[in-house]
Amino acid sequence: MNVGGQAIDAAVAETFLAAVSPAALHACLAAAEQLEAGYDAALDQHRRQVEQARDAALKAERRYRAVDPDNRLVARGLEAEWNTALQAAADAEAELCRREQRRPTLLTDAERAAILALGEDLDQVWHAATTTDKDRKQLLRTLLEEVQITVRRDVADSHADLLRCRRAGTGPTRRTTG
Repeated sequence: MNVGGQAIDAAVAETFLAAVSPAALHACLAAAEQLEAGYDAALDQHRRQVEQARDAALKAERRYRAVDPDNRLVARGLEAEWNTALQAAADAEAELCRREQRRPTLLTDAERAAILALGEDLDQVWHAATTTDKDRKQLLRTLLEEVQITVRRDVADSHADLLRCRRAGTGPTRRTTG
């Protein structure tokens, strides 16, 4: 039994083009928006942690300043508590700063429009005479991680199963060729 490369290429291309159809691109944009909102919620949580750490440091400072200086043992304990609270506030601020700097860039309206336009024109781009095989492979690599072929010779109707494993956590897609 022979499995031709053109049949495999056509099956993979068909799955790829279906996966990046405009509806799929709308879903991807919605997922990107959810990720952005989730990141914003996480940053808000870190901001609240910084605020709580600052409040704890202020309380520790007030307790330290309110103690009688002659009571050195208590003053030493309150000073250590204040220093610990100041360090916790500094750590929380540093973590917030690090997370704000690592925040992914948001898609602009122009980028969103370009992505949606790509979905509508991708079939034409894929089949254009100016699109090289190298270009097609690069497009495929954005979505597919691997293609597995299983040849079934032990059944009455010999066939090959194609399993395309997608990136970004999506499940595999199976197709049978004769």
